[in-house]
Amino acid sequence: MRKLLDAHMHLEFVPEPGAFVSALAESPLTVLAMGIRPGQACARMRDMRTQDHVIPGVGMHPWLISKNSITAAEYLEGLALMKTSPLIGEIGLDLGPRIVGTEPSESARVRARQLDAFDEIIGVCAERTRSEFADERCSNTSVHAQKSPAYTNSLAQAAESLPQAESLAYTKVLSIHCVRAGKELIRILDTHHAWDNCLCICHSFCGDGNSLHELCQRGAWFSVSEQMLATKKGRAYLKQLPLNQILLETDLPRRDGECSSIDTLIRSLTRTLDEIARIKGCTNEDAYQEIHKQQNVVLTILEGSKRF
Repeated sequence: MRKLLDAHMHLEFVPEPGAFVSALAESPLTVLAMGIRPGQACARMRDMRTQDHVIPGVGMHPWLISKNSITAAEYLEGLALMKTSPLIGEIGLDLGPRIVGTEPSESARVRARQLDAFDEIIGVCAERTRSEFADERCSNTSVHAQKSPAYTNSLAQAAESLPQAESLAYTKVLSIHCVRAGKELIRILDTHHAWDNCLCICHSFCGDGNSLHELCQRGAWFSVSEQMLATKKGRAYLKQLPLNQILLETDLPRRDGECSSIDTLIRSLTRTLDEIARIKGCTNEDAYQEIHKQQNVVLTILEGSKRF
Protein backbone atom coordinates (compact mmCIF):
# COMPACT_ATOMS: atom_id res chain seq x y z
CA MET A 1 0.00 0.00 0.00
CA ARG A 2 1.31 3.46 -0.88
CA LYS A 3 2.39 5.64 2.01
CA LEU A 4 1.03 9.17 1.79
CA LEU A 5 1.90 12.42 3.53
CA ASP A 6 -0.67 15.20 3.83
CA ALA A 7 1.72 18.14 4.07
CA HIS A 8 -0.94 20.61 5.22
CA MET A 9 -4.16 19.77 7.05
CA HIS A 10 -6.06 21.25 10.02
CA LEU A 11 -6.56 18.83 12.88
CA GLU A 12 -8.10 21.54 15.06
CA PHE A 13 -11.12 21.63 12.73
CA VAL A 14 -11.77 17.86 12.94
CA PRO A 15 -14.92 17.26 15.07
CA GLU A 16 -13.41 14.30 17.01
CA PRO A 17 -9.61 14.71 16.81
CA GLY A 18 -8.87 11.93 19.30
CA ALA A 19 -10.73 9.30 17.29
CA PHE A 20 -9.23 10.67 14.07
CA VAL A 21 -5.66 10.36 15.39
CA SER A 22 -6.29 6.84 16.71
CA ALA A 23 -7.59 5.76 13.31
CA LEU A 24 -4.53 7.24 11.59
CA ALA A 25 -2.37 4.54 13.18
CA GLU A 26 -4.18 1.92 11.08
CA SER A 27 -3.89 3.90 7.84
CA PRO A 28 -1.13 4.56 5.27
CA LEU A 29 -1.44 8.29 5.95
CA THR A 30 0.78 10.66 7.95
CA VAL A 31 -0.38 14.24 8.44
CA LEU A 32 1.32 17.52 9.23
CA ALA A 33 -1.28 19.18 11.44
CA MET A 34 -1.07 22.92 10.98
CA GLY A 35 -1.99 25.33 13.75
CA ILE A 36 -3.62 28.67 13.12
CA ARG A 37 -3.07 30.19 16.56
CA PRO A 38 -0.40 29.44 19.19
CA GLY A 39 -2.89 29.05 22.04
CA GLN A 40 -3.84 25.66 20.58
CA ALA A 41 -0.27 24.48 20.11
CA CYS A 42 0.82 23.47 23.62
CA ALA A 43 -2.05 21.06 24.26
CA ARG A 44 -1.88 19.66 20.73
CA MET A 45 1.87 19.06 20.93
CA ARG A 46 1.49 17.37 24.32
CA ASP A 47 -1.38 15.15 23.15
CA MET A 48 0.29 14.20 19.85
CA ARG A 49 3.79 13.58 21.24
CA THR A 50 3.52 9.78 21.20
CA GLN A 51 1.58 9.47 17.94
CA ASP A 52 3.39 8.11 14.91
CA HIS A 53 1.15 9.41 12.14
CA VAL A 54 0.56 13.03 13.11
CA ILE A 55 3.10 15.82 13.57
CA PRO A 56 1.78 19.06 15.08
CA GLY A 57 2.90 22.48 13.92
CA VAL A 58 2.96 25.87 15.62
CA GLY A 59 1.31 28.56 13.56
CA MET A 60 -0.06 32.07 13.46
CA HIS A 61 -2.33 32.44 10.47
CA PRO A 62 -2.01 35.76 8.61
CA TRP A 63 -5.79 36.15 8.59
CA LEU A 64 -5.84 36.18 12.40
CA ILE A 65 -2.90 38.58 12.48
CA SER A 66 -4.77 40.84 10.06
CA LYS A 67 -7.80 40.87 12.36
CA ASN A 68 -5.54 41.58 15.34
CA SER A 69 -7.26 38.63 17.06
CA ILE A 70 -4.07 37.13 18.51
CA THR A 71 -3.33 38.70 21.88
CA ALA A 72 0.11 40.07 22.73
CA ALA A 73 0.61 37.29 25.30
CA GLU A 74 -0.41 34.60 22.82
CA TYR A 75 1.84 36.09 20.17
CA LEU A 76 4.86 35.95 22.50
CA GLU A 77 3.92 32.40 23.49
CA GLY A 78 3.84 31.47 19.81
CA LEU A 79 7.30 32.92 19.16
CA ALA A 80 8.69 30.98 22.12
CA LEU A 81 7.17 27.73 20.85
CA MET A 82 8.52 28.37 17.36
CA LYS A 83 12.06 28.51 18.70
CA THR A 84 11.90 24.84 19.68
CA SER A 85 9.32 23.29 17.35
CA PRO A 86 10.64 21.64 14.17
CA LEU A 87 7.32 22.21 12.30
CA ILE A 88 6.09 25.77 11.84
CA GLY A 89 2.76 26.36 10.18
CA GLU A 90 0.53 27.84 9.19
CA ILE A 91 2.32 31.14 8.85
CA GLY A 92 2.71 33.58 5.97
CA LEU A 93 1.30 36.58 4.17
CA ASP A 94 -2.04 37.33 2.54
CA LEU A 95 -2.06 40.78 0.97
CA GLY A 96 -5.15 40.26 -1.17
CA PRO A 97 -7.91 42.89 -0.91
CA ARG A 98 -10.28 40.39 0.72
CA ILE A 99 -7.97 40.31 3.74
CA VAL A 100 -6.27 43.73 3.87
CA GLY A 101 -9.28 45.66 2.55
CA THR A 102 -9.41 48.46 0.02
CA GLU A 103 -9.53 51.60 2.20
CA PRO A 104 -5.98 52.98 1.85
CA SER A 105 -5.09 53.83 5.45
CA GLU A 106 -6.58 50.67 6.94
CA SER A 107 -5.05 48.53 4.19
CA ALA A 108 -1.63 50.01 4.95
CA ARG A 109 -2.01 49.21 8.66
CA VAL A 110 -3.06 45.61 8.02
CA ARG A 111 -0.24 45.08 5.53
CA ALA A 112 2.28 46.46 8.02
CA ARG A 113 0.86 44.26 10.80
CA GLN A 114 1.26 41.15 8.66
CA LEU A 115 4.72 42.05 7.38
CA ASP A 116 6.04 42.91 10.84
CA ALA A 117 4.72 39.67 12.34
CA PHE A 118 6.03 37.49 9.50
CA ASP A 119 9.42 39.19 9.69
CA GLU A 120 9.63 38.46 13.42
CA ILE A 121 8.45 34.86 12.99
CA ILE A 122 11.05 34.15 10.29
CA GLY A 123 13.72 35.81 12.39
CA VAL A 124 12.93 33.41 15.25
CA CYS A 125 12.85 30.36 12.96
CA ALA A 126 16.06 31.21 11.11
CA GLU A 127 18.22 32.22 14.07
CA ARG A 128 18.88 28.72 15.36
CA THR A 129 21.70 26.67 13.92
CA ARG A 130 21.43 23.00 13.17
CA SER A 131 23.82 22.05 15.96
CA GLU A 132 21.88 24.02 18.58
CA PHE A 133 18.65 22.38 17.52
CA ALA A 134 20.16 18.90 17.39
CA ASP A 135 21.67 19.30 20.88
CA GLU A 136 18.30 20.30 22.28
CA ARG A 137 16.54 17.38 20.65
CA CYS A 138 19.00 14.94 22.18
CA SER A 139 18.80 16.43 25.67
CA ASN A 140 15.03 17.00 25.86
CA THR A 141 13.78 13.45 25.46
CA SER A 142 10.53 14.27 27.25
CA VAL A 143 9.43 16.27 24.23
CA HIS A 144 11.36 14.73 21.33
CA ALA A 145 12.40 11.15 20.78
CA GLN A 146 16.11 10.39 21.08
CA LYS A 147 17.79 10.58 17.68
CA SER A 148 18.85 7.26 16.25
CA PRO A 149 22.59 6.72 15.64
CA ALA A 150 21.81 6.57 11.96
CA TYR A 151 20.30 10.07 11.95
CA THR A 152 23.17 11.82 10.18
CA ASN A 153 23.40 9.22 7.43
CA SER A 154 19.61 9.17 7.10
CA LEU A 155 19.43 12.92 6.63
CA ALA A 156 22.26 12.88 4.10
CA GLN A 157 20.54 10.14 2.08
CA ALA A 158 17.17 11.86 2.21
CA ALA A 159 18.72 15.18 1.18
CA GLU A 160 19.82 13.72 -2.13
CA SER A 161 16.52 14.86 -3.64
CA LEU A 162 16.95 18.43 -2.37
CA PRO A 163 18.22 21.23 -4.62
CA GLN A 164 21.89 21.95 -3.77
CA ALA A 165 21.71 19.21 -1.15
CA GLU A 166 25.36 19.45 -0.23
CA SER A 167 24.89 22.93 1.25
CA LEU A 168 21.68 22.27 3.17
CA ALA A 169 21.27 21.38 6.83
CA TYR A 170 17.61 21.95 7.64
CA THR A 171 16.37 22.14 11.22
CA LYS A 172 12.83 23.34 10.57
CA VAL A 173 10.00 22.81 8.10
CA LEU A 174 7.88 25.89 7.39
CA SER A 175 4.43 25.72 5.78
CA ILE A 176 3.84 29.17 4.34
CA HIS A 177 0.63 30.81 3.17
CA CYS A 178 1.34 33.22 0.30
CA VAL A 179 -1.37 35.21 -1.48
CA ARG A 180 -0.37 38.22 -3.58
CA ALA A 181 2.78 38.60 -1.50
CA GLY A 182 5.53 36.77 -3.39
CA LYS A 183 8.01 39.66 -3.50
CA GLU A 184 7.52 40.50 0.17
CA LEU A 185 7.82 36.84 1.13
CA ILE A 186 11.10 36.43 -0.72
CA ARG A 187 12.50 39.66 0.71
CA ILE A 188 11.86 38.58 4.30
CA LEU A 189 13.15 35.03 3.79
CA ASP A 190 16.27 36.44 2.11
CA THR A 191 16.84 39.02 4.85
CA HIS A 192 16.99 36.34 7.53
CA HIS A 193 18.87 33.79 5.37
CA ALA A 194 16.02 31.40 6.14
CA TRP A 195 16.99 29.19 3.21
CA ASP A 196 20.08 28.08 5.13
CA ASN A 197 18.29 26.07 7.80
CA CYS A 198 14.57 26.09 6.96
CA LEU A 199 12.81 23.96 4.38
CA CYS A 200 10.28 26.52 3.12
CA ILE A 201 7.11 24.98 1.68
CA CYS A 202 4.64 27.30 -0.03
CA HIS A 203 1.16 26.02 0.73
CA SER A 204 -1.27 26.38 -2.21
CA PHE A 205 0.77 29.27 -3.61
CA CYS A 206 -1.19 32.17 -5.12
CA GLY A 207 1.06 34.87 -6.49
CA ASP A 208 2.77 36.05 -9.64
CA GLY A 209 4.81 33.93 -12.03
CA ASN A 210 8.06 35.80 -11.40
CA SER A 211 7.85 35.15 -7.67
CA LEU A 212 7.06 31.50 -8.33
CA HIS A 213 10.20 31.22 -10.45
CA GLU A 214 12.36 32.98 -7.86
CA LEU A 215 11.05 30.78 -5.06
CA CYS A 216 11.83 27.68 -7.10
CA GLN A 217 15.35 28.93 -7.76
CA ARG A 218 15.92 29.51 -4.05
CA GLY A 219 14.90 25.94 -3.24
CA ALA A 220 11.35 26.45 -1.97
CA TRP A 221 8.97 23.52 -2.20
CA PHE A 222 5.24 23.67 -2.93
CA SER A 223 2.45 21.64 -1.36
CA VAL A 224 -0.32 21.16 -3.90
CA SER A 225 -4.00 20.44 -3.27
CA GLU A 226 -6.84 19.46 -5.55
CA GLN A 227 -8.49 22.82 -4.78
CA MET A 228 -5.42 24.55 -6.20
CA LEU A 229 -5.46 22.37 -9.31
CA ALA A 230 -9.16 23.05 -9.85
CA THR A 231 -8.19 26.56 -11.01
CA LYS A 232 -6.62 27.55 -14.31
CA LYS A 233 -3.94 29.56 -12.51
CA GLY A 234 -3.12 26.67 -10.18
CA ARG A 235 -2.65 24.28 -13.10
CA ALA A 236 -0.43 26.84 -14.82
CA TYR A 237 1.69 27.12 -11.65
CA LEU A 238 2.10 23.35 -11.52
CA LYS A 239 3.47 23.26 -15.06
CA GLN A 240 6.31 25.52 -13.90
CA LEU A 241 7.15 23.54 -10.77
CA PRO A 242 9.87 20.87 -10.81
CA LEU A 243 8.44 17.52 -9.74
CA ASN A 244 11.20 17.17 -7.15
CA GLN A 245 9.94 20.28 -5.30
CA ILE A 246 6.32 19.15 -4.91
CA LEU A 247 4.37 17.66 -2.00
CA LEU A 248 0.69 16.71 -1.65
CA GLU A 249 -1.74 18.43 0.71
CA THR A 250 -5.48 18.61 1.35
CA ASP A 251 -5.87 21.80 3.46
CA LEU A 252 -8.85 19.97 5.01
CA PRO A 253 -11.05 20.42 6.91
CA ARG A 254 -11.71 23.93 5.60
CA ARG A 255 -13.64 25.11 8.65
CA ASP A 256 -14.36 24.17 12.25
CA GLY A 257 -16.60 21.12 12.59
CA GLU A 258 -16.44 20.11 8.94
CA CYS A 259 -16.31 16.34 8.68
CA SER A 260 -13.19 15.11 6.88
CA SER A 261 -12.45 11.46 7.48
CA ILE A 262 -9.12 9.78 6.83
CA ASP A 263 -10.65 8.23 3.70
CA THR A 264 -11.65 11.72 2.56
CA LEU A 265 -8.07 12.92 2.92
CA ILE A 266 -6.62 9.89 1.14
CA ARG A 267 -9.06 10.22 -1.75
CA SER A 268 -8.24 13.92 -2.09
CA LEU A 269 -4.49 13.23 -2.09
CA THR A 270 -4.96 10.45 -4.64
CA ARG A 271 -6.94 12.69 -6.98
CA THR A 272 -4.28 15.39 -6.62
CA LEU A 273 -1.57 12.88 -7.53
CA ASP A 274 -3.57 11.79 -10.59
CA GLU A 275 -3.91 15.39 -11.74
CA ILE A 276 -0.22 16.14 -11.15
CA ALA A 277 0.74 13.14 -13.30
CA ARG A 278 -1.65 14.24 -16.04
CA ILE A 279 -0.42 17.83 -16.11
CA LYS A 280 3.26 16.87 -15.89
CA GLY A 281 2.86 14.24 -18.62
CA CYS A 282 4.19 11.31 -16.61
CA THR A 283 2.78 8.11 -15.17
CA ASN A 284 1.03 8.11 -11.84
CA GLU A 285 3.74 5.79 -10.47
CA ASP A 286 6.56 8.07 -11.62
CA ALA A 287 4.87 11.06 -9.98
CA TYR A 288 4.34 9.12 -6.76
CA GLN A 289 7.92 7.86 -6.59
CA GLU A 290 9.32 11.39 -6.98
CA ILE A 291 6.96 12.88 -4.41
CA HIS A 292 7.66 9.93 -2.12
CA LYS A 293 11.31 11.08 -1.95
CA GLN A 294 10.20 14.53 -0.81
CA GLN A 295 7.93 12.98 1.82
CA ASN A 296 10.93 11.12 3.23
CA VAL A 297 13.01 14.29 3.38
CA VAL A 298 10.32 16.18 5.31
CA LEU A 299 9.81 13.40 7.82
CA THR A 300 13.55 12.92 8.22
CA ILE A 301 13.97 16.57 9.14
CA LEU A 302 11.02 16.50 11.52
CA GLU A 303 11.71 13.22 13.27
CA GLY A 304 15.37 12.41 12.83
CA SER A 305 14.82 9.07 11.11
CA LYS A 306 13.35 7.75 7.89
CA ARG A 307 9.66 7.09 8.25
CA PHE A 308 8.68 5.35 5.03
